[in-house]
Amino acid sequence: MNGIAPGASYEHLAKAIIARIKSVTTEVLLPNKEGEIVALKVIRSYFDPKSYEKYDLPAILVRVTAGSQNESEERTASVEIILGAFLKDYGDDEFLISIIERIEQDLLSQRILDHKYRLQMPLNWSVLDSTEQPWPYWFATMTASYYLPSIAEVRNEDGEGFDI
Repeated sequence: MNGIAPGASYEHLAKAIIARIKSVTTEVLLPNKEGEIVALKVIRSYFDPKSYEKYDLPAILVRVTAGSQNESEERTASVEIILGAFLKDYGDDEFLISIIERIEQDLLSQRILDHKYRLQMPLNWSVLDSTEQPWPYWFATMTASYYLPSIAEVRNEDGEGFDI
């Protein structure tokens, strides 16, 4: 026994968020660089804003960016959700905001993920100012924090901690 609640890991949290986002964005179709209308991909990935052209957009990238456990043994994880789209003919960020709002409404209406992870407020999102957007690419970011089950300390047969 490793002291971690079954399935309660940062990796599993990312997968649970991806599954939730996929469930509310399955109908979202956007153009890719070639002008084809394609489904929005939701993947676990690192995002390098300086290399945005290499990404196969439209996509939502999900990544756990930080974690902590405080003195009262509460574990938290910060998750970044990045929506990137090629919106040459759309002109502004309204479409991005509608997708972000769809995700936001779902996460807020069901704050417990997979019976293990609880959304911690606030839930933040932002869209780069139009002067900072690398047109025709548009990006929005959502940052969420989740409480995770705490890790139980491993003890010896007498119920005491091990001597160091």
